Amino acid sequence: QDKYLLLLLLLLTIKINEQTTQILILLLPVGSLYERHRVVAESQKSQKTIISSSSCFFPQQYHLMDGSRTWSDARSFCRVKYTDLATVNNMDDGRRLVDALGSRVTHTWIGLRRAGGDRWMWSDGSGTAHFTKWLDGEPNNSGGDEQCGEFDVTWNDVIDCSSKKIKATVCHIQKD
Repeated sequence: QDKYLLLLLLLLTIKINEQTTQILILLLPVGSLYERHRVVAESQKSQKTIISSSSCFFPQQYHLMDGSRTWSDARSFCRVKYTDLATVNNMDDGRRLVDALGSRVTHTWIGLRRAGGDRWMWSDGSGTAHFTKWLDGEPNNSGGDEQCGEFDVTWNDVIDCSSKKIKATVCHIQKD
């Protein structure tokens, strides 16, 4: 029996109060159901770009925010605007995040923080980071003070989370 791949791609342009937003919706089959990936790019006037990936099976929506911030500032920003910095709980979360970010995956803050020794926790309080995707040789705690994590397809522990600024932040919204 031949099976056909049904791909639906929809581009919507919405203009509200002089601000244009484009929404690209891509539906792909997952078994007999569809996983939905949505990419939203705000107008050029805005300083931020939002990229989200979610579906009925996966409760997180990821948002990439441009703008140089420390890890602490990024966490505060995400907690005010969304839920928290992004968590990556398994390989599927990591794949969806990389797919959603595409070429924009480059040195972004995620909610990874050292809890002591070699134990890492998520900033949203969801617990220990059991799934990890460290860059070869990481985490190395260089200088004895690498306390937070950045995402660049693989993960890296970063020194001085309170003063080092990275150009982008990945936040998430927890859907119920």
